[in-house]
Amino acid sequence: MNIAVFVSHGGSDLQAIIDGCKNEQINAAVAVVISNNGDSVAL
Repeated sequence: MNIAVFVSHGGSDLQAIIDGCKNEQINAAVAVVISNNGDSVAL
């Protein structure tokens, strides 16, 4: 399953989701990252 992740600042939740996908705790893949902040570290 592909998922979208919405971020606005540092990206710590995004990193946790990516890590969970890599170690198969989350059965999905991050397909797109969307932000309302062009300066977000997550981008």
